[in-house]
Amino acid sequence: LARIGKLPSRERDLLALAGIVGKVFWLGAIIAIQRQDEATLMEPGALLQDDRPELLTRAPKKLVELRFVESRPSNIAGEESFAFRSDLHWEVAYNLLPAVKRQRYHQVVEQWLLLNVVAEPDPYLEELAYHAENSGHVGRTAGYLLRAAKVAHSRHSLVDNRRLLLSARALVNEEDTQTFFSIHFELGGAMERVGDLDLALKCYQSALQ
Repeated sequence: LARIGKLPSRERDLLALAGIVGKVFWLGAIIAIQRQDEATLMEPGALLQDDRPELLTRAPKKLVELRFVESRPSNIAGEESFAFRSDLHWEVAYNLLPAVKRQRYHQVVEQWLLLNVVAEPDPYLEELAYHAENSGHVGRTAGYLLRAAKVAHSRHSLVDNRRLLLSARALVNEEDTQTFFSIHFELGGAMERVGDLDLALKCYQSALQ
């Protein structure tokens, strides 16, 4: 891991942005972050000369050779994907950037994911929640978690259903009345199913307030 500091700037920057995208990352999401940065710095009316895709087809090969990342089959059509070789590799890469930049980039990744999984978002709802929360948008996070919980329930994954609802409950704002009601009503049902009637009653009462 000490080798990260000795990487050429292109590979080191790629590694840092990959850390924002996640333990599994897509090159398209990294390109989206870089384009956002370039667009922010450009003068009004200037034309963006974009050679990012061409450059990024070469840079990951070095990281694979150095065993920081490995190629993975992509679950998003047309997108090349990789994964960090360990949680520690990912944590080091994630912390290469300051918190302010990370927050901004998480929002870019959230928007990129929404555009690329619009036809089938269900498998990515927890990832969307992760990026929304880390970009400071807890309201959207609660909404994604609620949707993920409903998917888990439909698949009879009751442990995941409760976990996601409890996480959503901790984040939802009372002013978002529809989401607040839905989370507490769904959680009441989840707690009732496992026999926790006290918490179920509290959730139902909160939903009806």
